[in-house]
Amino acid sequence: MGKRTFFCCEHCARGYKNVIQEVLRRTGWDRLDSLELEGNYRGRKGVARNGDKSYVFSFRLGSEAEITEFREEDSKS
Repeated sequence: MGKRTFFCCEHCARGYKNVIQEVLRRTGWDRLDSLELEGNYRGRKGVARNGDKSYVFSFRLGSEAEITEFREEDSKS
């Protein structure tokens, strides 16, 4: 999270931070090396990486950028 990133609005920035915190909490990792997200308001999928480990998940955000749904998917490694 030490890299500067541009977001279209505060809602998206808050959602991004919330997803990072949730992934770190669920994996027990101390950092993410990369985070790939795709999707839209109906739902998004993500792949987080830490070294040679990856964590695949899907999620939805609510009107206040809170995570309303979060599911672990089959990880690639």
